[in-house]
Amino acid sequence: MTAPLRHAAPVRTVTLALDAGGTTLKAALLEDGRLLPHLRIVQPSCSERETHVIIANFANVCMELLGAYEAARHPSRARSTQDEVGVAIADRTPFSARQKAITPTNKRADAARPYTTVEHTEHIRARGMIRAAAPVRPTTPSYKVRIGFAFPGPFDYENGVALLQGVSKYERLYGMNVGELLQRELRRRASLRTAQAWVRRLAEADIRFANDASLFALGVSRLYPSERLICLTLGTGLGSGFVDHGKLVEGRDGVPPSGMLYAERYRHAAVDEQFGRRGLIALADIYGARRHPQQDVQELALAARVGDKRAADAWAEYGFHLGRMLAPYTARFKPDRLVLGGQIAKSCDLWLPYLEVSLGNPAPVVTHQGDLMEHVFEGIELLFR
Repeated sequence: MTAPLRHAAPVRTVTLALDAGGTTLKAALLEDGRLLPHLRIVQPSCSERETHVIIANFANVCMELLGAYEAARHPSRARSTQDEVGVAIADRTPFSARQKAITPTNKRADAARPYTTVEHTEHIRARGMIRAAAPVRPTTPSYKVRIGFAFPGPFDYENGVALLQGVSKYERLYGMNVGELLQRELRRRASLRTAQAWVRRLAEADIRFANDASLFALGVSRLYPSERLICLTLGTGLGSGFVDHGKLVEGRDGVPPSGMLYAERYRHAAVDEQFGRRGLIALADIYGARRHPQQDVQELALAARVGDKRAADAWAEYGFHLGRMLAPYTARFKPDRLVLGGQIAKSCDLWLPYLEVSLGNPAPVVTHQGDLMEHVFEGIELLFR
């Protein structure tokens, strides 16, 4: 009698999504394309530190995310998984690279994370909970791991080489292959005698990079898979992405060769300088809308909403010129939808009517997406398809 065939369980895909901001490093984990809301990290980016500190910080976050995922999958092995992460992070990594800021508002959240700080590792080592461990029998995880980065430019995204200079972030990585450096560090950690199988799988991960605004556009395209989109991130500067049926567009239908608008010219200046924070503050100063030098975007929005005419006029001009700048691109690309994200987009009620007027007819539908990071993480997942 023939035994019934056994079908192998499908191999899951686990994507570690990291947004390498200049101030904060944000990260999340997706399982088969689905964000797991309990697996997110926000911590200092160390972007002004030495090369080895930056790379160790990336590796720490990757191990923390995948370690938490493993602990959730195998609760009975949770303690050994936590210790594994703590030992690997502590090993040969400078204390200053590992230490995370703990404020009174986040102490409880950090305490809930089993291995977020070196203090945890040192504590369990002191109590004899980490021993000179015997080799752990590896088991093969039923998933494969990918690591995707949203990284600020300039950056050679295809080859993973950082090209940032003069911007006070990640300058120590200039000319270096970030993917190779990270993989080398992960392989070193996986070679430790006590390394479990999931650490080794992490060291084999495919690592990819893209611009954060392009990833936002890709993530948003999940909501509108059959449409043409222009997506803008309005914050420190202006990020952009052009999408046609879920694919990024570059160098055709009026789209710049880079696929991005930040370096395009409008009124004799770069778009990035005029429609990010710097440009909005400059407009506010022209209108005399700032009451003190520290008054920033959120305060200007609040002032406009409570009846400050000068602030309202600054926002109106911002929207009008943003529409004028975009009009040639919408005329040629003919998007179904203009999607807005970022800090300045949160105040779009103050300037959206002026943008729609200056765009002209026919104008695309304008949509505001509030959770920028969620779309960036989902865009990172799409890098691997």
